[in-house]
Amino acid sequence: MMRAPFLLLAVFLLAGCGSSPRNGGDLQSALLDRGAVEFLQGNFNAAATHYERFLGLNPLTTRRVWIFTRIGLCRNGEGEYRAAIQAFDRALASGARGTSRVEILYRRAIAGNFSDLPGLALVDLEQVSLEPAALRGEVVKAAEFERIFGVTLIRAGNWKRGKRVLENLVRSWPYSPEAVSAHRILTFQKFSVQVALCPDLQSARKQIALLREQGVVGRAEILPDRSGVSVLVGEFSRYDQVVRERDRLRALGIPGFVLP
Repeated sequence: MMRAPFLLLAVFLLAGCGSSPRNGGDLQSALLDRGAVEFLQGNFNAAATHYERFLGLNPLTTRRVWIFTRIGLCRNGEGEYRAAIQAFDRALASGARGTSRVEILYRRAIAGNFSDLPGLALVDLEQVSLEPAALRGEVVKAAEFERIFGVTLIRAGNWKRGKRVLENLVRSWPYSPEAVSAHRILTFQKFSVQVALCPDLQSARKQIALLREQGVVGRAEILPDRSGVSVLVGEFSRYDQVVRERDRLRALGIPGFVLP
């Protein structure tokens, strides 16, 4: 069962080591094939490079929407979210329709959230929310979409509506992993930075003491549906404020992420 991938790889290696392709079409096909293999293997930068080379050779291809989308997915996969947004922008500008358009909007929203641009992400998610449930379901499962939508609303400043979305998620899919996450988010009234998750209160207190040595005030909280004790820093009413605090902590060598 494992022979096929190795045979496929061998074909690619031979193509690279032998004479040049018979024509430009062979080269273009090889670039797309190599891009697909690299993508499946999680080598996102290499995959994006192959797709970009294909576009360089064939800028008027009728597959522009698909290829720009793949580049965007690659950039998302490697954590280059601003580059992902640019690729998704070009995919939309190339005439994305139907399921492709919904996928691009959703994936661009993911990139927007990771880029600390919840306002941009919310615009895309609002558009996705207006699509028929069946079409939306081809791209993302309903519970996952509701969780992302709810969190994005909160980060964009609409706590009331965001919590309504998450409450609906909990009612509709009470046993889903997304509902577990939503339970936790619903307990928050403000934003904080989580810098550690400790096995017990004693360990959390030690972590807080270490933070104090760096001039950082931390606190221990037991969050619902999460094992251990979380060490949190700060309470902020706006998302941009907590992002600045997260970045300040990172500059001190203290990794952390925003809750919720």
